[in-house]
Amino acid sequence: MTWAIAAKIAAKLLTSPRAKAILGSSARHALTVGAGWLAAHGLLDPTKKETWVAAALLLLGWGWGLIEKAAREA
Repeated sequence: MTWAIAAKIAAKLLTSPRAKAILGSSARHALTVGAGWLAAHGLLDPTKKETWVAAALLLLGWGWGLIEKAAREA
């Protein structure tokens, strides 16, 4: 696959409302699942800074979802 073809595919995806919704929703869920996975595997110790990173990922995913839903309703 050449860069020109990849660019055309990316442009088509980024202009399609359905594709944007799917990609945005997938990214949002990946962020929240990632934060949960880190906590479940003991990689986050409450006494360390990673806890704040996980909380930020969780809030970012939640906020992203709210923005996405508001944009769909508008």
